[in-house]
Formats: sequence, C-alpha cells, structure tokens
Amino acid sequence: MKKLRLFDELTEGFDALAKAREGKLTLCVHELEMPGITQASERADAVTGKFQGTPSSFLHKKRHP
Repeated sequence: MKKLRLFDELTEGFDALAKAREGKLTLCVHELEMPGITQASERADAVTGKFQGTPSSFLHKKRHP
C-alpha cells in the first residue's frame, strides 16, 4: 500500500490551481448538488439576522452580564 503524502497532494493541487488561473492549464470541473449546504446557510442567516450589526462586530463585543 502506498503511503499518503498529504502535503505533497495539497501542494500539487494549489500549483495546478495557480496554473489554471494563469491560463496555462485546464482543470476538469464537476458541479455537485448539495442541498444540506443551503439549509445550513439559511439557518446561519436566520441566527445572525437576530443580531444587529455584522457577524464580526458581534464576535468582538464583550459579553458582560
């Protein structure tokens, strides 16, 4: 069994992405339907909509009783 070299795989992927953005390489594109993702984002929007301001400003507020 071949040993997995995760860092090498990631480096190769990012190098390929950089070449594709420069127009030197064409990558295959696969579109997927992921209904769970949209449901999760809608829930997150519902939660953050209850607070005033941006999500980052909410995170930086001090919480004192």
